[in-house]
Amino acid sequence: MFDSSILPLQIFEEAWKGCREISQANDKDRGIYDFSRDHVLQLPKLMVPDEDEWDHFRLTEASSLLASLSLATRQDLNSCVGLSMHPLTHAWAKDRQDSKRQGVAWISTGCVLGFSRSNTRMWQTQERHLLPHVLSYLDLKVKKAFVLASKTVITSILLKCGWALLGMRQDTR
Repeated sequence: MFDSSILPLQIFEEAWKGCREISQANDKDRGIYDFSRDHVLQLPKLMVPDEDEWDHFRLTEASSLLASLSLATRQDLNSCVGLSMHPLTHAWAKDRQDSKRQGVAWISTGCVLGFSRSNTRMWQTQERHLLPHVLSYLDLKVKKAFVLASKTVITSILLKCGWALLGMRQDTR
């Protein structure tokens, strides 16, 4: 799952764009690193891959609701908007989920991270904000991860995260 620090909301639009490329390709030509339609199905409900255009309203509505309940804070990141959560609120929200829901959230988060990697420019300009989220996401026992979904789904998510760390020169972690 994501960290409590500032998360650039642009990551959701970039993940949506990335999943649109996947959903139009053939699954038979995929390698172990590549995402598939199975990954598209794991995305959060606010991301609708079949839409012709990215719907900013869904994300704005969801983030505004979190902010209105004081569960998250909107942040201005120069040219884009981010969302952060107080560490205690983050821990409380995570602890309130049972292990099955945490697993679903973990896979969904991995798919958002992986699909958004299609925009390397965003990852380069926002790496300082994205690094804590990748590290928090990977703070999970690998053995537990493979229980959450099929090996092909989990393996490609972990590989995408590994490549993200390599791109941020953090691959020794």
